[in-house]
Amino acid sequence: MLDLNQSYTVKADDLYYKNKISAYEGFKVNDRVTTTLLRGHVIYRLDHGFIDKPSGHLLTKKFSGVLQR
Repeated sequence: MLDLNQSYTVKADDLYYKNKISAYEGFKVNDRVTTTLLRGHVIYRLDHGFIDKPSGHLLTKKFSGVLQR
């Protein structure tokens, strides 16, 4: 879910991925993700962070649906 009235500046400390480098660091973003749903369950809220342990499955090349050549 998005809050279209909330803006923020991208900072490396706020990134949720392994590599803390982004081409967008320092950019002002004019709307903000406040809640993320996965299969009908809330998995992330801006005010609480991630709600529970990860519930997805690791996709390997064999099962990712990507055609291998």
